[in-house]
Amino acid sequence: MQGAFDSIGQFFTDLLKKITDFFQFLLDIFLQVFIDLWEIFTDLFVWVFDQVISLAVSLLTVIPVPTFPDYFAALDSGISNVLGLVGAGPALTMIGSALLIRLTLQLIPFVRLGS
Repeated sequence: MQGAFDSIGQFFTDLLKKITDFFQFLLDIFLQVFIDLWEIFTDLFVWVFDQVISLAVSLLTVIPVPTFPDYFAALDSGISNVLGLVGAGPALTMIGSALLIRLTLQLIPFVRLGS
């Protein structure tokens, strides 16, 4: 009689083990699906950002850039040497960048800063 009770107990132990294994399998599937959806969601934003940047790059390559005449080539070599020594090129670049940033900030509302 004890053998019958032991086999019934073993049957229910095995049944509970299979049920817990099944629910653990379902939990693992749910967790993996959640992780995959999270990665898809985050990659979607990166993909959209990449597409916007690629579109901007392709639009910038389409815009024709006019070629300006080189006025410094007409200067005498001594004058261009002195301008290079005093740093006129980097200074003009900094001034132009500052003006461009100021004009760009003028386009943003509530950032005019009194100018």
